Amino acid sequence: MPFAPALAEGAIRFDEPVRNLLRQKDSGLLQKNSGLRQKDAGTPGSGAVRPSGDASRSGGSPVWSIAPDATVYHAIEMMSEHQVGALIVLSGDALAGIISERDYARKGILRGRNSHYTLVREIMTTPVLYVTPERSVDECMHLMTSRRIRHLPVLEGDSVVGMLSIGDLVNWIVQSQDQTIQHLRSYIAGSYPV
Repeated sequence: MPFAPALAEGAIRFDEPVRNLLRQKDSGLLQKNSGLRQKDAGTPGSGAVRPSGDASRSGGSPVWSIAPDATVYHAIEMMSEHQVGALIVLSGDALAGIISERDYARKGILRGRNSHYTLVREIMTTPVLYVTPERSVDECMHLMTSRRIRHLPVLEGDSVVGMLSIGDLVNWIVQSQDQTIQHLRSYIAGSYPV
C-alpha cells in the first residue's frame, strides 16, 4: 500500500512555526490547563499587571506583565490570580526581564527576602531569552530544555506578542500525536483519502 500524501498532513510537525502554535492557543484550539481571563488593565508603570503586546489586542491569550518597581508580593499575587507561572517585566514598553515562581523561590524565599519589600527588579531574570514567531516548535523545545526554563516570550520586533510555557509545547505535542493517530486509524481502515 503506497504512502498517502494526505497522511503527511496529519503527522507531527516539529518544524511548525511558533506563530501557528500561538494562533491555536489564542483561538482555544490548544488545550489549556487554566481558563485565563483578561481583567482590568491597570495603569502603565503603576506596577499593576496588565495584558501586553499584540496578543492581548487581537483578543488572544493575554500576556501578563508587571513593572520592575512593583513588589514581588504583588507579582506573586497576580500570578496566582491569573493562574500563570511567570510575568513579563516591562519598563515602559521595553522588555526589561521576566519574573517567575522559580525566581521567587530561589532568589526570594531561599535568601530570606520579604516579598512585601523586595522589588521585582531585584529578583527578575535578565537578560530574557525569547523567540520570534518564525522560530520552530522544535527550536523552542530545545531552548527550553537546554536552558531549563519554563516560559519563553515571543517577540516581534520590540513588541511582546505571546508567551509560551513548557505546558503549551507539551499540549501541542499531545494534540499533534492524537491527530496523527486518528489519521493513521483512518488510513488503515481505508476511509482516508489517497
